[in-house]
Amino acid sequence: MKKIILVLAAIAVICVFSGCASMSQGLNGFVNSSADATMQIRGEETATVYFGLFGEFNYPPYDKVAKDNGISKISTIERYYKVGLFGIWINYTTIVTGI
Repeated sequence: MKKIILVLAAIAVICVFSGCASMSQGLNGFVNSSADATMQIRGEETATVYFGLFGEFNYPPYDKVAKDNGISKISTIERYYKVGLFGIWINYTTIVTGI
């Protein structure tokens, strides 16, 4: 009985720490704000984590989103997350606009 309680406690601690660790990421590199851009391109990518253990554990990198969508000059970067039913899944989304 003691082993079962110890294993369940260890699993709970791992779930809590893995969920908190996935929330931290800074922006690396240079972001240019272009107010004179006449035509904006919008790129969006989403990463999903299930049960706080499985999946991509962070926001998609903004430079990869820009490259995949043909953006050469970044104007804005937006990041947000959405928690699913009972926290079973979390969607991390990065939106990049530019020219």
